[in-house]
Amino acid sequence: MKLKKLSAVLAIILCACSTPFIQTNAVEEFSENNLADVITLHKWLKGQGNLDNWKKFDYNHDEKINIFDFVLMKKSIFKSAKPIISPASVELSKDMQSQEVTGKQADESFINGQTKFAVELLQNAVNESEAGQNIMVSPYSVVQALGMTANGANGETKTQMEQTIGSMPLEDLNQYLYTQRNSQPNDETCKLLTANSIWVRDEEERIQVKEEFLQTNADYYNASVFKAPFDDSTVSDINNWVKKNTDNMIPELLEEISDDTVMYLINAVTFDGKWLTPYTEDEVWNGIFTSADNSEQEVEMMHSDEYHYLEDENTTGFMKYYQGNRYAFVALLPNEDISINNYIANLTPESLQNLISNPKRTSVQAGLPKFSYDYEIELSETLSSMGMPVAFNPSADFSKMADTQSGLLYIDNVLHKTHIDVFEEGTKAAAVTSVAMTDECAVFYEKTVILDRPFVYAIVDTDTNLPMFMGVLNSVE
Repeated sequence: MKLKKLSAVLAIILCACSTPFIQTNAVEEFSENNLADVITLHKWLKGQGNLDNWKKFDYNHDEKINIFDFVLMKKSIFKSAKPIISPASVELSKDMQSQEVTGKQADESFINGQTKFAVELLQNAVNESEAGQNIMVSPYSVVQALGMTANGANGETKTQMEQTIGSMPLEDLNQYLYTQRNSQPNDETCKLLTANSIWVRDEEERIQVKEEFLQTNADYYNASVFKAPFDDSTVSDINNWVKKNTDNMIPELLEEISDDTVMYLINAVTFDGKWLTPYTEDEVWNGIFTSADNSEQEVEMMHSDEYHYLEDENTTGFMKYYQGNRYAFVALLPNEDISINNYIANLTPESLQNLISNPKRTSVQAGLPKFSYDYEIELSETLSSMGMPVAFNPSADFSKMADTQSGLLYIDNVLHKTHIDVFEEGTKAAAVTSVAMTDECAVFYEKTVILDRPFVYAIVDTDTNLPMFMGVLNSVE
């Protein structure tokens, strides 16, 4: 035993002594490090890669970079790291056993249904947004969130949601979405990451969630389940979860939680793709972009030669691929005599599919402006107009989701936020969709009675409806 301990000590000493080091001439405070720096230093200690800024790795300020700095860095980072979810929110899904499920490969039925949803979602978002506003929606994110929600629906509520988000039975849609989610690439050159979560108010006397509903969403959507107090700590927990799962592109989803909200079903999506052929410095020129209100704006225009040309009677465009060729950026420019709103209004799922599916192999001189923006929309009216109004009504049937004390459970709102960056190296984008469920009844006033003049009053026995007291109020002075 002593020999083993001695060998271990000697191994550490030899490792430290044989580790490459950098002699420095000055001591400088290192900048804040993160996990990526740990990985970088670990690779360098093994003789791989470079340390571009060696000063920030000198943790013990001994003017050398070696194994001791690596140990100190790890301790510092993991000691200061704060948990994403506070102790107030308990993850129930940790104790859930995953059940084996089967998926379905995308076919014409799935593609047509999802294209239809995407086109209608964009058209409705344009109608609800301000004139000239930048718009971006993620149909994929919205379908993920609503797919989870639909697993708790029944009757006409379920039928409308099926027709709206997939044009097929929910059981089939679950399988298609399962395969779609699990087939996304995830590497340094191109990745699309999906995360789902369900947050339930920690008041069992008010809401009791059905186990089968949670299990289905865990199996098909890999949804984490949290029971939380729905106070300020839950706002922070949800926002931290969103921030982490959108790679910091969407740092906040909620400002507060309504007293009426008993559940959130949330999807987060992150896309990070590097161009197959990135733009070089001499391909970026200053240019002019004419906005929707005809004002001219100065932009940095990225120029390239592309070879996938798109054209029909209403538009021209091109496709620019990301590394791995799994994803491509599609740009569609309406003809000059067609406004952007009219083009979108007349777009059909069939015309969009036909356009993207049949690029012409020809040389295209393409110009793409660098841009970055955020977008936000509440989708209740949009989704209602698309065919699922019952889900937003107190008469909705979500009996397969949970039992509530009030006997009511319906969608209060669907919040959708997106972010996109298009630049020389590639594209980064994120989306988050939250479905808020409420158990409170909406109040509709059909009549109005204001007691602002003399009136009669009574105190009655409700068993017999006999008045115990009656009176007239003519004055309050």
